[in-house]
Amino acid sequence: MSRPKVSRLMPGWLRCARSAQPVRLGVYTTWPAGSADTAELAEALDAATSREPARFELAALVLQEMALRDRIGPDSAEARRLHKRLATAAHPLASLPFAAHGLEVPVELPHYRNGATMFFNDPIECEPRDPAAVAAASDISTREASGVVDPEAVAAAVRNWCDESNGVVEVKTFALSRPTDAAGLVASLDRLGLKCLEGAGGAKTAAVVVDAGMTLRALFRAASQGGAYNHGLCAAFGRLAAWRSLAAMAGAAPPGTWPAASVDSIAAEAEQCAWVAFTAESAWFNNIAWDLGLLALRKDRTTVVALAATDQD
Repeated sequence: MSRPKVSRLMPGWLRCARSAQPVRLGVYTTWPAGSADTAELAEALDAATSREPARFELAALVLQEMALRDRIGPDSAEARRLHKRLATAAHPLASLPFAAHGLEVPVELPHYRNGATMFFNDPIECEPRDPAAVAAASDISTREASGVVDPEAVAAAVRNWCDESNGVVEVKTFALSRPTDAAGLVASLDRLGLKCLEGAGGAKTAAVVVDAGMTLRALFRAASQGGAYNHGLCAAFGRLAAWRSLAAMAGAAPPGTWPAASVDSIAAEAEQCAWVAFTAESAWFNNIAWDLGLLALRKDRTTVVALAATDQD
């Protein structure tokens, strides 16, 4: 099957770029970025400069779309030149690499048809907790800690659920009475005092130990696909929001801050944390298709950052 010509697609892209919000352009660029001829796309990227804002914004989005699809990478001179121009212009997407990071693989990209998201956020499969393990961790007490995190940064990946749909988000930080591991955190889950778990009880709370990559990919799905009544941030800005949430939960500097924080430095910090995904049969969680529950146990093994989100149609 022949690939669509970039020259034929560009006028439509530019019309969208001039009329739509930058984060919404991904709805229109996803298919061409995955289907158009790679050499032609690279040439189009190379022609984009900040003197043409609409074309420049499109190029920034397409670069991220191609990177996540492994259709372009650091060996591309066109990509390197565009990335440098984006950095010079202080574009937010310049803080992201133009190749998928190992934690992002396998990449689960949103798909669209007629401007609508074609699949839902797929929650991580959680498991009932072991009553014996819960009893063994009964000596761990918790207290809520304030001023440890920026709640807006932690919730970056799911903020669009609230702003554009019916979403509800909870962000809290806790200090444990003694160091523990991921299994101990799972056992102590219902002692954290999270609003999203009120009324659930031990038997109705499920959790699973995950790694930093699974956490990042869950954040990316939530950010890029959105909630019940919105299209999300799409791939490029969804990727940025996911890394921002991961950084805030892990205690790392967010991408693009000074001193310069790369996704590599965020990943290194995140991989020193223990991560848990959770859910519950509670009045807070809607348990339809848009639910997220994540815990970061930071490297001191006593600081816990919780992020929970739910939405409904």
